[in-house]
Amino acid sequence: MNRFKVFGCAFGSVLLLIAGAMLLFDVHYNVSRSMPFGFYRIVSGTPVVGDLVVFDLPADSTFYPLAKERKYPVCNLLKQLVAIEGDSLKISVQGIEINDSLYRGSHALLTDSAGRPLPVYLNSGVLPEGQGLALSGFCVDSFDGRYFGSVPMAVLKKVVPVFIFNHWSSYAFY
Repeated sequence: MNRFKVFGCAFGSVLLLIAGAMLLFDVHYNVSRSMPFGFYRIVSGTPVVGDLVVFDLPADSTFYPLAKERKYPVCNLLKQLVAIEGDSLKISVQGIEINDSLYRGSHALLTDSAGRPLPVYLNSGVLPEGQGLALSGFCVDSFDGRYFGSVPMAVLKKVVPVFIFNHWSSYAFY
């Protein structure tokens, strides 16, 4: 057996072990720029403000058809839960105020990376029962709740970082 075959078999075995461990231990791998690249483990418990969460954008959400059409990610979105039911939101050109405190880096962009207009489905008011707002405090051009609005708390799964490949920026978790 030559070296390339041995390397290929070893590399393939390592990949299979990693994939198996990810399934076994509920590990999510993030490759988007919205949060640091790396591995996050899904943990039990109801997410609270400040927790990292992973979720799929509900297919019945207003933004879903446009997201699918434009090939925005709709599955395995990794964000930070920043507001829950009863929290007050005020939307302005400066960004999102949550309970009278401006969330850094939360201003909505006018266009996406392809230059297409970005609709905003998040409105000022009080978050209704059973809803949460998930944003990326890591990347100012993240596809997050600034655009698609709040999501049902029932779809949010709490995660904790296991191993990440880059450092937090000045926008993260203050």
